[in-house]
Amino acid sequence: MLFISFIDFGDMSSGSSVRPQRMYRAFEELGYKINLLSGLQNRKLERNRNVYKKYREFKINGIPDFCYVEPPSGPLFNLCDHLLLIWLKLHGVPIGLFYRDAYWKFADWWQVKGLKRFFLIKMQQFDLFIIKRTCKVVFFPTKSMAALFKLPHTDVLPPAGENFITPQHELTRKALYVGGVSKAYGTDILLEAFEIINEQEKKDIQLTIVCRQHEMGSYFDKYRLKPWLEIKHASGDEQLGPIYTDHDIALYPSHRDFYMDFCMPVKIFEYLSRALPIVCTSCREASGFVEKHGIGIVTEDNAQDFAQKVIMLYDNQLLLNEIRQNCEKTLLNGNLWQHRAKQAANEIMSV
Repeated sequence: MLFISFIDFGDMSSGSSVRPQRMYRAFEELGYKINLLSGLQNRKLERNRNVYKKYREFKINGIPDFCYVEPPSGPLFNLCDHLLLIWLKLHGVPIGLFYRDAYWKFADWWQVKGLKRFFLIKMQQFDLFIIKRTCKVVFFPTKSMAALFKLPHTDVLPPAGENFITPQHELTRKALYVGGVSKAYGTDILLEAFEIINEQEKKDIQLTIVCRQHEMGSYFDKYRLKPWLEIKHASGDEQLGPIYTDHDIALYPSHRDFYMDFCMPVKIFEYLSRALPIVCTSCREASGFVEKHGIGIVTEDNAQDFAQKVIMLYDNQLLLNEIRQNCEKTLLNGNLWQHRAKQAANEIMSV
């Protein structure tokens, strides 16, 4: 198979870099012989060289049986990638592509304005034009996102998890958030909720936020010296593993809007990989998955209700244990990356 990605392998600093590497490893574990095209697309000369090398490899070794594409969140910058998809289509190679994100079309928080916005949208529309004409199947993270696009054949291929489950430990009274810092991601909800938990309700539950240092901005100015807050900067399984192990529950506090309603964040499955019960705001797809499988508690997207749900979880040890068991069952019964890779390969080859 040909596996096309737009990242540098080894970098696990964001959800968009995690998924391609997890899928690649899953295909590998399933026994596929993989021809990998990778590398950041803003290194234009290098990208063009890498694509040209693939044509030479195909001439020597023959064309692949199928192709799976993990594109970037934004548009494709280099025409060579569009031409490669066209070439594969013309040579009868079935292509499956995971359409990662549609923030350019639906997210109110996308702040790009003016000519830059105009050209980025045109680039995204051109991508869709090529995708529609070259890909046998286009995968989306959720059913509701797939319904927003008119394409010949779509399917749902949500994120998945790895089996990183460790034996259950005694409660540390620590709750964990890993991810971006912004209004859309509910940083305000998170900080206000734990201020209520610790300073009004006197429940003594610690909050750990793992984020990129350059994203912190002024969000933490009011809270930096709070004894219940710890801020860490870490990425990758090696750095994050001990942090996950040291916490009891995980948090997804995003504000609900049209865009967040159809998203299925990778972090939900990263939490699931460690069997951490999740407190999740009522964003439709994420909360629907949490409720369906009993892997956490759903809350309204405000600090007061979020705080009460965290307290309720800590006050009910039986419920906490039951949710953790549900996390283990949900992960192993159809939500590992190997399950997603197998589904993708079968779908691409059968269409």
